[in-house]
Amino acid sequence: MARGRRPRLNPGGGKKRNQFKNDTATYQFRQEVLQFFANHTMEETLDEKFRGADKATRETKRKTIYYWRKHCKKTELASSSSTTRAMKKLRPKGTATVLSLETELQLVEWVNEYRAIGVPVSALMLHLKVLDFAGQAGRPRAQFAASWEWRMLDGAARLAFSREDQTRPTLT
Repeated sequence: MARGRRPRLNPGGGKKRNQFKNDTATYQFRQEVLQFFANHTMEETLDEKFRGADKATRETKRKTIYYWRKHCKKTELASSSSTTRAMKKLRPKGTATVLSLETELQLVEWVNEYRAIGVPVSALMLHLKVLDFAGQAGRPRAQFAASWEWRMLDGAARLAFSREDQTRPTLT
């Protein structure tokens, strides 16, 4: 095996710069394209809205326009509001729902009670109890999912019993 450095992939040396080619269209732009496409052909729409695109990009944009047309109700709804017009992706309502501090403190107390009697709290137990507490706090199950991301981001994962000698979390 030859010794020495591996050949560089970039002859200029160093890391390649990001090209930032992938860009998602806003709902306002999608609506403009669909309105133009309603009165013109696909070729005219591509020439007008995506000038200078190469053949492969034009084919991708053609498929994208047909996809937008298939979901035109969502695009019309999003582009009609000034708050969602500039957005590129809509999340369902309640996606970022969080629990109140009081509810989270209740959860900590519940975990501490189980740990005091020596019962480990699994991730599934924590998940089900969080859904129960959310229901008691007035959040329907459809609105609050208690997903894995919530447990990680909200710090609830630290409540799960992970080893034998783990100490109880404090109520602060």
